[in-house]
Amino acid sequence: MSELTITPLPQPGMLSIRADLSRYSKTISDALGLSVPEPLRATQDNASTLLWFSPDELLLICAPLDLAQRQAALAVELDGAHHLLVDVSDMRAGFELHGPGLREVLAKLVPIDLHPDVFRPGHVRRTHLAQVAVALWMVEEDKAHVLCFRSVAGYVTECLSASANPAAAVDLEGK
Repeated sequence: MSELTITPLPQPGMLSIRADLSRYSKTISDALGLSVPEPLRATQDNASTLLWFSPDELLLICAPLDLAQRQAALAVELDGAHHLLVDVSDMRAGFELHGPGLREVLAKLVPIDLHPDVFRPGHVRRTHLAQVAVALWMVEEDKAHVLCFRSVAGYVTECLSASANPAAAVDLEGK
């Protein structure tokens, strides 16, 4: 198996956005200056990323210093609408996985189809990694981000490291 690097991500600002996306996508997009992604996708610009989590939930990832301003702008635009905006920055930890063995390492841990024709860059899934809930975002063909609850970050690190260990390689060619 080719070498895979697992790097903790610097702690970004994270805002959970709950609202009826079928009604308020344009409002949210206008307030953030970022398109609301299609289901199971991500959109991003130079400063932030918006992940689709469910039909009524998005996760905004941005610089910590920008979070309060973006949250306030959304609160103004969504005033009167049923919504919830929660700063979840301290709740989650993230990891970047980078390298050509990425899909094989993740395939041992997550119950989703990781084939390159199915799970492509820009795709997002909420799933389980081993025994814990995670969000998995395919950033580039050989780069993915894994977000988990901070309380299980050590466990996720151990699982990823064990799966990436060359001694744990899956012999796909039967050699």
